[in-house]
Amino acid sequence: MTDASGLLLAQMEPDQLNEDEFNDWYDLEHIPQMSSVDGILGTSRWICVAGWPRYLAAYDLQSIDVLKSESYRRATGANFTPWTRRILTRVSGWRRIALGRLDGAAGGLSPDSGALQLLFVRDASAAAALVAELGGVPGVAQVRAFTVPDEGFAVVLVEGGSLLDLPASAPTGVRLTRSANYVRYERRDPFAAFHAIDCGEVH
Repeated sequence: MTDASGLLLAQMEPDQLNEDEFNDWYDLEHIPQMSSVDGILGTSRWICVAGWPRYLAAYDLQSIDVLKSESYRRATGANFTPWTRRILTRVSGWRRIALGRLDGAAGGLSPDSGALQLLFVRDASAAAALVAELGGVPGVAQVRAFTVPDEGFAVVLVEGGSLLDLPASAPTGVRLTRSANYVRYERRDPFAAFHAIDCGEVH
């Protein structure tokens, strides 16, 4: 586990014609660039299997204040690379969610987790109730509650070894505003690095 007390989620979906380049960009440029930001302690990518959009990137943060740092600003916004700018014009459902741990405790995503469930609720009390209910469910490896300071709602993150370990239905007594299930993204293309190279026309 890391000393993370914050989490940044980035959701987006490329169009099908550009999905290979999208994954090249994420794996070869964007994840390495974000990993170099001071205070980003871990990165992981996920594919949505119940919900939308299709891709999720998760960044464990030393604290949510990392997102206000000069190191973070150098890698984002006005300092996006040309490749990043091109990719972001070709995605839909783009959303950035900055999360602060409700209980203030530290700990990041487990490297052993193969599946995630995001449960969106209206407030911190509902999130705390979910943590209490789901923490003892067999197969669930970790349950954490976060606030979303900029948007006024809360998120519960449930981790399991596989999809079969995640709760199959909404917990009792808590109204969800949205939910989504994910499996860990795995790169299966051994020639991925060559996709980003423009070799030009062979004469």
